[in-house]
Amino acid sequence: MYDAALTSLAILKVNWDRGTNYIECFVPFIVECIRQSPDDAISLPSLQEELKNRFAIDMPQNPLKMVLTRALKRRFLRKESGVLYRNIEQCAKIGFREKQAKVEATYDHVIEKLQQYAKTQHNIEWSAIDASGALHTFLRDNSLSLLFTIAEGGIYPNPGDRSGRDYIVGSFIAEAQKSDRQLVEDMVVLLQGNLLLNALYLPDPGRVSRKFFNTQVFLDTSIILCLVGFAGPARAAPRLELTALLKQYDASLRCFNMTYKEIQGILDACAANLHRGGPRSIFGPSMEYFVETGRTASDVELLAARLPQKLRDLTISIQQKPPYEDVLQIDEKGFEDTIESAIGYANPRARLHDVDCISAIARLRRGQESCYPEECKALFITSNITLAQATNRFFRREASSGAVALCMTDYALGNLLWLKNPTIAPDLPKKQLLAQAYAAMQPSEQLWKKYLTEITRLQEGGRITTDDYYLLRYLFAAKGTLMDLTNGDDELFTEGTVPEVLEIAKERLRADLQETVHKEQNEKHRLEEELQKRQERDIFRCTTLRSKAANISKFFCRSLLLVGAVLVIFGIGYTFPWSLPHLGEAWFRYLLAISLLIVFFLSSLSLIRGFTLKSILAKIEQTLADKLGRWFLNFAGLPGGEEDRAGVG
Repeated sequence: MYDAALTSLAILKVNWDRGTNYIECFVPFIVECIRQSPDDAISLPSLQEELKNRFAIDMPQNPLKMVLTRALKRRFLRKESGVLYRNIEQCAKIGFREKQAKVEATYDHVIEKLQQYAKTQHNIEWSAIDASGALHTFLRDNSLSLLFTIAEGGIYPNPGDRSGRDYIVGSFIAEAQKSDRQLVEDMVVLLQGNLLLNALYLPDPGRVSRKFFNTQVFLDTSIILCLVGFAGPARAAPRLELTALLKQYDASLRCFNMTYKEIQGILDACAANLHRGGPRSIFGPSMEYFVETGRTASDVELLAARLPQKLRDLTISIQQKPPYEDVLQIDEKGFEDTIESAIGYANPRARLHDVDCISAIARLRRGQESCYPEECKALFITSNITLAQATNRFFRREASSGAVALCMTDYALGNLLWLKNPTIAPDLPKKQLLAQAYAAMQPSEQLWKKYLTEITRLQEGGRITTDDYYLLRYLFAAKGTLMDLTNGDDELFTEGTVPEVLEIAKERLRADLQETVHKEQNEKHRLEEELQKRQERDIFRCTTLRSKAANISKFFCRSLLLVGAVLVIFGIGYTFPWSLPHLGEAWFRYLLAISLLIVFFLSSLSLIRGFTLKSILAKIEQTLADKLGRWFLNFAGLPGGEEDRAGVG
């Protein structure tokens, strides 16, 4: 037992120094279940069942979520529309099944050789079960010393009763060291697998025995709604697992009176909404569950009436919030602003409820701090990770380093409680367990050297107990868990069966598409309005520029007209006979001046009114033709001339 605790602790410490913790050991098991699943979508209940069926590992849903978080970080999963899906190519790369099959084949080969050795050298007929039992008994007591002996190149000494099973196995190994190098290498694989198996499932384990001491755990509204079955079995399962662990550690389960009233208000609203036939999602998961299961308003009223008894069955008691005391009072206004900024409450009463609950927890603690949830006097548990994070940020400036926060998520607390417990070895054949442990951890030769170095260092430091192992496992994994929660995603895990999570994914996808279409339509309207405004601006600019061009052209033409007029006037002035000679002597000059005046007059009319000499002559020609025509008709006595004359008269 000492060797098992020693090697398990050494493996744990080396892995932690490499950046991994105990939780990482289970990622390959989860990935293998996901790889062999018929569905791409990840369902917590389905995965929990697969893990139990394939590996006989019974893991609560909260630790399962924690392992899935690690798998997502290592890209074995992807997230789409709030639902996790497997990356089948990445899952195949882990090679779990191939490694497990190889170790099982190695195991069978060693057992076969051991049977042959017992028969030929000791004249004992061992069945495969006999040989397997003898080998495992030997490995249980001698794995560590044998591994060091082989690593140092020595021959394993074989003291003890020459007729005992340990002697036969020991001599079998010593003989293999002399003549069968491959068999020795196979034995090393089994030795390593046995030590890794101990690191996963320490035999006859102790446990972190700290229990809750005078600590009240207050549950938030959403957790109680799930616990009592008002949000469906899928959401109830992890909360029931949590309350079972809390009871195991003697925690007192409570809810504040304002929480109870909030639950009643939600149920009343659901009943009223069902009575009106309103939208199914207006009041969240409970309303959705009631609609999906065909509940009527009277059904919900009956459930509400049974709520007190359901709480008693769960040993959850209702408690009034403690009275206000100035010395213990928190900055409720500042805290309210903080959580409002982080969450953005649609219902102001929900915000006031959360402020009241956290403030009440602070008063119940009476200013005392603790580094352990079991001794913190009061703790508020919620499923809202954003509320937990905002609460921790707000009070961190006043709290000591490492002090337990006033508010914690059910996910975080469930993981911490699970890590306090030993992981019981599945009831499977030893060969299968050993092969699974080796396939899950797959240590390299360099990593094994680090393990052996740490084992030697721990041996020199003094005796190691199982309590040391479990305490350090809890502390290491707890640190990793809390770091995960600091950057957590409250929508990472969609609870439900595979069909349910796929339906949720479809609804979210439809909502995302509708939102995208709405955004595109808004963007289209915005662009159309912008285009229209731009066109209006362009038309206005074109009109302005054309008007400006017309004004410039008008100015230019009028300037030309002015210049032409000046030149004509100058010509007239120059040619006019100013001394007024006798008409007979200068008749030509008079005629020329008058002609120029006429030309000037006609040119002016042509420039100003658009008249031309041709049009004037055409008009004179038409007028003259009309006059002459009427005169000729009148002279001839034809009717046209009289009508024209009458019309004229």
